[in-house]
Formats: sequence, C-alpha cells, structure tokens
Amino acid sequence: MVGVDIIGLPSLFLGVALLLQVTIALLGMRAAKILTWSSSPFDLTVALAHHAQLTSVPFWCMRGVSDLDVDGGPARPSEAPPSARNAHPSIRKIINSLWGLVVTCAGWGALVLYIRDKYFSDLGTITWKSWSFFPDDL
Repeated sequence: MVGVDIIGLPSLFLGVALLLQVTIALLGMRAAKILTWSSSPFDLTVALAHHAQLTSVPFWCMRGVSDLDVDGGPARPSEAPPSARNAHPSIRKIINSLWGLVVTCAGWGALVLYIRDKYFSDLGTITWKSWSFFPDDL
C-alpha cells in the first residue's frame, strides 16, 4: 500500500493565507455598500441610476478614470479609448505588481530546482510525470 504524506508547514501557510483572504473580503464587503452583485455593466448602470448615483445625459458618454480632474460633466465619445495601463496610475501599479509576482514565482521555482539539483541530486531527476498528486503505481 502506497501512502501519501502531507507536510504540515505548507498546509499551515495555505490555511493562514486563505483565512487572510476571507477576512479581507469580508471586511471589504462590510465597508462598502454593494448595490448589485451582478457583474453585468447593464445591471450596474440600472442600479446606479436607481440609487441616484448616475444621471443620464442624452447623446453623451461618461468620462473615463483618466479624466477625473476635468470638469464639465459627460464628454463626447472619443475615437479610440486609452489603454487600461495608461488610464490611471493605480492600474499601472497593479499591472506592474502582477508582472513582478510572475517573475518572483519563476525565480522561486528556479531557485528550488537549483537547490534540489545541487544538494538532493540523489533523489533522481524531476520530470513532468513526477509532478502529480497521485502515485503512479496504484
């Protein structure tokens, strides 16, 4: 019979990370007044109009987040919308953070493989088949 070992420390880290994510989500839900749970822009527009947070001006469109400092209400539609990266500095920070996370994870994986090959080479080589949650000889 082949047994499966579960290492306690990574499981503990996963549990703590999930608990923190749930806590942040619940605190955010508690702090914000949620008008609708729908992800549809049409439902969101109706909810905002219903709660008088959005007023309609015929033949005009809403301003983008890059035009927050411009006065004058709604604007005429532009020919081509700006990219999301250039729309607002906070969006640029989020995109850069996500790419930084990708590079960090790739570097972490390379470091783990280097340490394993240098100090634990007697365990054999790592192949795509070795990355499985279930043993092959059941």
